[in-house]
Amino acid sequence: MGYEQEIIKVRFDKQMLKEFSGYDVEDDGESYYKAHPRAKKPPYDNIWKKNRYGLLPSTNTFINCHDRRIQNEIKQHIGDYTTYCLKRQNIPSAYFDEFIVLCVQYKPTRANSDNDNTWVKSSLDAMTKYDMWEDDNYLHMRFYQSFSVVDKNDPRTEIVIFPIFRGEYEFDYVIRYAAEYVAKLEKQYEEI
Repeated sequence: MGYEQEIIKVRFDKQMLKEFSGYDVEDDGESYYKAHPRAKKPPYDNIWKKNRYGLLPSTNTFINCHDRRIQNEIKQHIGDYTTYCLKRQNIPSAYFDEFIVLCVQYKPTRANSDNDNTWVKSSLDAMTKYDMWEDDNYLHMRFYQSFSVVDKNDPRTEIVIFPIFRGEYEFDYVIRYAAEYVAKLEKQYEEI
């Protein structure tokens, strides 16, 4: 059993969001409004962005909101969505002491966007509550990076967790492994 068996991937996509919200997110809430005609907006609408259905939202969604209550609502929605994805994908509570996190956006288009603009904080906090690890501070999450590729056929966000095991898979080994993982992604999606 090699190191690749230790890696955990949490997937966020259109199907996960449909299952989580209970509604067809592609119809802009139309099915929700039919069921709830007095509603002003569909549930979890802050993660129902056009062309990004189910992907983790942009940091700008959070920053550009000047109402603290709505910011807290966004954080809670993303945290709930993350917990749903963890449970739905049968990802166990692993309680890693040290780890590396890579956030990969498989973008639906080639539109310009910043790699560092994916709102991952609420998902990492939800994973802490889920007991994936002791904490997501610098003593435990030793390295964090984001990366983007274009996948028009299967847009999604994946949070990839590379655990560090002292005496077996040390930081030096894991950071090199994560870099090779990114290089393989680059090569794979460069050809598409």
